[in-house]
Amino acid sequence: MSRFGKIAERHRIVYLPPMSGLADREHRKEPGEILFLIGQGQTAQVLRNLCWQLHQKDDEGWQTLCRQMNTLFGIHLNDPVYQPARAELTLSYREPSGLELDIDASGRGCQQVLLLLSYMLANPGALLLLDEPDAHLEILRQREIYSVMTELADQSGSQIVAASHSEVILQEAGDRDVLVSFAGRPHRIDTQQAKAQLRKALESISFADYYMVEASGWVIYLEGATDLAILRELSLRLEHPARRHLSTAAPVHYLGTNRPGNAREHFFGLREAMPGLPGIAVFDRLSARLETDSPLVERQWSKREIENHVTSPASIRAMVVEGLARDDLIDAEESHHRIELIDQCCAALERSLALLRRPSPWGDDIKVTDDFLDPLFEEFHKCLGTPQRTFKRDYHRLARVMPLGDISTEVTDMLDAIDEAAQRAIAR
Repeated sequence: MSRFGKIAERHRIVYLPPMSGLADREHRKEPGEILFLIGQGQTAQVLRNLCWQLHQKDDEGWQTLCRQMNTLFGIHLNDPVYQPARAELTLSYREPSGLELDIDASGRGCQQVLLLLSYMLANPGALLLLDEPDAHLEILRQREIYSVMTELADQSGSQIVAASHSEVILQEAGDRDVLVSFAGRPHRIDTQQAKAQLRKALESISFADYYMVEASGWVIYLEGATDLAILRELSLRLEHPARRHLSTAAPVHYLGTNRPGNAREHFFGLREAMPGLPGIAVFDRLSARLETDSPLVERQWSKREIENHVTSPASIRAMVVEGLARDDLIDAEESHHRIELIDQCCAALERSLALLRRPSPWGDDIKVTDDFLDPLFEEFHKCLGTPQRTFKRDYHRLARVMPLGDISTEVTDMLDAIDEAAQRAIAR
């Protein structure tokens, strides 16, 4: 037998899964059968037996259990009763109103706590493996129950190994118990900084994020899905190596904002679980300076936003013509008419912006989506007499059709940086 096997032999180890639906009838069982059913995960079949067992052999333990249930849930547990004629156990409780109910009428959280505490009190010195002990409990009760469990474990010489996703449990356990994170490679969390990162990870990072990044080995941060669509079209247009990494399966996290702090918080939460993870964040132009000595590569466009890089008279005309082909309306006369119309709308809007002393639609400083492209296509479809069909979600098509000579070198530099981040993942 291995050394660990011999250690396990000297301890009573039991796995207590979350409660399922409690049986409405429960026959009295021998201790060995109780342990067997618990091992099968059938905790709902033995709850009354555990309480009966505690009541029979340890009156002080039973009274402790009753006090805790009264403190936590405001109920008074009645003594369990054995019915010899039916070989059944009954367990009831009294509510503050005086109403008496069978234990199966109580809430799932109440039953879960009763299971954990009754087993701990009836089996001092045990090593308890608990899966989501906070299951079925509202947040306000999770802190109370954790404190009660750890206090009773200390008094009874028991040890608890619990798996939980609860931020409340993490906060309680952080300063006085051993934490092991299973995000990425299992590892102990010992420093306050690591605990803070883990807390952020639990609060803001989903399992899907971990899974996506673990599979790819890197991460890219963008404001939204339209940014990825434009970058993808530009990389295809330029036949840039980054096109391999900007598919629909790209490990992208959408920030929904243009705030570097949000990207940093999420990224370092991921790195707590995956040390050495490379990443890149691409922002619209910011007034603040970006960090340059961080594991997260931070880049911003010199133009106001990414759409500025794909907006030109030529790309807009080409997109209008492409729209005719997509609608199977290929006709030279109609194509000429629509190009004339979009040029007229562009000129009118350009004059309006100049009159208002707003930036040129072809320059770097205009918020081109809101201040030019959106009103442009609204007016264009109005003049056509058709429902509006061109929106922000369609602006990646500008990148698809714009002349190669109109694509700035900054786009190539940005794609180079993205490719380099992805390559670092491959090299890990």
